[in-house]
Amino acid sequence: MTQKRTVVIFRGDCESAAELAACFPADQFEVLLPQNSDEFCRCVNTQCLELVIIDNKLPGFFPGIDILERLHKDLLRPTTLLIAVATSDLYERVRALQGVSVIKPTASVDEIAEKALSSMKSGNVAQVPIKPEARWLVQKSDVIRPMPQILVKYAGQLQQNTCSLTELADDISIDPKMTSVLLKMMNSAALAVRGRITRVFDAVKFMGVRRTVALMLSSNLAQSQATFASVFPDPLRVWYHNRSVLIAGAASAFARHSGDSSPDTAYVLGLLQELGIPILAHTYGERYLELIQRTREIGQLRLEVAEQQEFDLTHADVSGALLQKWGMPQSLIRLVVNHHQPDSNLELPKSERAFLKLMRVGEALANLADKKSPQRHQSLTQALEQIGPLSREDTKACLAEAVTRALESAQLLSIPVPDEATLRGLIVQLSEPEPAIA
Repeated sequence: MTQKRTVVIFRGDCESAAELAACFPADQFEVLLPQNSDEFCRCVNTQCLELVIIDNKLPGFFPGIDILERLHKDLLRPTTLLIAVATSDLYERVRALQGVSVIKPTASVDEIAEKALSSMKSGNVAQVPIKPEARWLVQKSDVIRPMPQILVKYAGQLQQNTCSLTELADDISIDPKMTSVLLKMMNSAALAVRGRITRVFDAVKFMGVRRTVALMLSSNLAQSQATFASVFPDPLRVWYHNRSVLIAGAASAFARHSGDSSPDTAYVLGLLQELGIPILAHTYGERYLELIQRTREIGQLRLEVAEQQEFDLTHADVSGALLQKWGMPQSLIRLVVNHHQPDSNLELPKSERAFLKLMRVGEALANLADKKSPQRHQSLTQALEQIGPLSREDTKACLAEAVTRALESAQLLSIPVPDEATLRGLIVQLSEPEPAIA
């Protein structure tokens, strides 16, 4: 049974709100009709929303635009239709928000409903519910740098890939820093491109839109990770960087083998899913660092379970809140927030389920690299089984490619390089029969 899509309608006139709600087919939509701003904010804070429709002119002290700005500061950014008189001041405020469009109060109920349904058909993804504690933690952190808007703009291309080479190259060329980063990576030994590339368009043409975006995002994420991870002692900082590229490399390698998912998208998701770890360390200090150390030493422990027990949230929650702050696509946020959740709790398209399976393989491999134990060996085996039937030879080849990609990525992104001998030894051990769990 398909889950209904949730819409919130908050209007000053209850009769108009009810009339508008009747325009949404009851078998497809659940329509919520809050009576005041507090109730409206609770709906937005707890529901997986497809759309919000709100009057700017509301009973009480705050107009609709003020409420939306307050939600935006709290990292609550649902796709919204604001019913308001168009003024230059209003449009300036709307432009500073994400996913908000304006429709005139003189529009009929049918016109408002038509625009609302049209907006949902355009491919917008419902806002992902993120724990308030995680949003608060990200909001108060002083180590988070803004994500360049060009990368936010093109992050959606990781899944859609609809823009032209020229459009992307032109946008990168406007930014001298991004131009320098792209050309430096293109001419690095890690990519081994024949001949020196000196023009942005040539670089984009060589790699294609999706891989160009993935490389630029990876570079920026590596810089952000270096800032976040500055709180770690050196050994843990190296561990975190190594863990990130190993997860990303494994997700990419198995995506390439399956042929059903983009390896570049899987790689970026692998980097995104662990971003919350150093932010938790920055917030909780020694308490969190000790928790990491325990999970690295005890094979039965899982990091996200220990986090949930200790802090009532996980690094997946915090990673999602960070991506929300950056304004990344909800489709990516949804995957990052849910990568620890069992499939039975999720209703996702087949393509997104495939990415979740790849992310879980990467994390299971990184956990096993931390501590070789029967429990972690079994977790990796189960994650691999979810991808589909793989021969032992195919599995070993993918794992070897994951290690190679992790080593190359560390060099390309200028972060600590994993110990190759240790990782190669792990692959040899994984080719042996699975140990029994005591």
